[in-house]
Amino acid sequence: MVEDPAQARRQVIAFVALTLGPSFALERLMIARGGITGSLRLLVLPVMWMPALTSFGLRLAFRSGFRDVGWAAGSLRYLVIAWILPLALAWTLGGGALEKPDEAWLRTMTPTRAFFAALGANGTLGVLVGSLFAAGEELGWRGYLLERLFRAGIRRPLLWSGVIWSIWHWPLILWGGYSTSAHPWVSALQFLWSASAVAVIIGWLRLTSGSIWTAVLMHAAHNAFFQDVFMAFTRGGHSSRTSSGTPVCFPRSCIPRSPGGSGGPGGWLACHGRPVQRRPRAPLPLDRPSQLDFRIQWARRSSSARIAAGWAAW
Repeated sequence: MVEDPAQARRQVIAFVALTLGPSFALERLMIARGGITGSLRLLVLPVMWMPALTSFGLRLAFRSGFRDVGWAAGSLRYLVIAWILPLALAWTLGGGALEKPDEAWLRTMTPTRAFFAALGANGTLGVLVGSLFAAGEELGWRGYLLERLFRAGIRRPLLWSGVIWSIWHWPLILWGGYSTSAHPWVSALQFLWSASAVAVIIGWLRLTSGSIWTAVLMHAAHNAFFQDVFMAFTRGGHSSRTSSGTPVCFPRSCIPRSPGGSGGPGGWLACHGRPVQRRPRAPLPLDRPSQLDFRIQWARRSSSARIAAGWAAW
């Protein structure tokens, strides 16, 4: 366990440099061969596992061990929250005309039936397979970097972990076909704030549960529900989303209503929601000595409503 703030800062710098450098090199090869749909698209797997591999190497180099990763499964309640929260957010914030994607197994179905079939398949098998990819990221970002940002005394560590995480995606957004608009720089800037906001929720869930697997599950569920279902089925209508699949909040008067659809209730909730009043809370009693850790104490002082409201306000 890292205790010295100076050593933690060195580990943060080393992790960021050794993760972004090799990742950008692999992404450059992918971009040269057509980006995420090109001949080297399978390089996305080592890119996604670069944060985990870097963190493993630094743990060995600095002899900090692996105990603070959060290997325990944690409470079933938090695993359920990690799976259901992305679905609830996607369902609430998603909007636009329903248009069936051109997938072979969906062609004989009506758009509504195809939507629910895709929702079931991606919500189960899709999340399971996606967890294999998401684990490579989360073992690094939330299993290593977030912990060191706290130990280094850096202000707003959850936010900064999200900023670094989003910049890590930029090369493929700008030049690799991962952009969801005709203006890659707009998509990159939107991704910067949206991924940072998502990182606050994932990080809070990781700290509160004490388990890295809640972060892995929420990451995989977010991708499955937002990208593979709601984005895929609303491309025909208005879809104000970033590359991460996270809805973008604009004033409702600026968002045209899509033919046959609506802006969705999320537009009103995100833009007109009332701020949550903060109530002072006394430190909660800790159940057992193993919980005597500032991460758990900090996370348990934050209400889920406050985190969710902050995410929507972003």
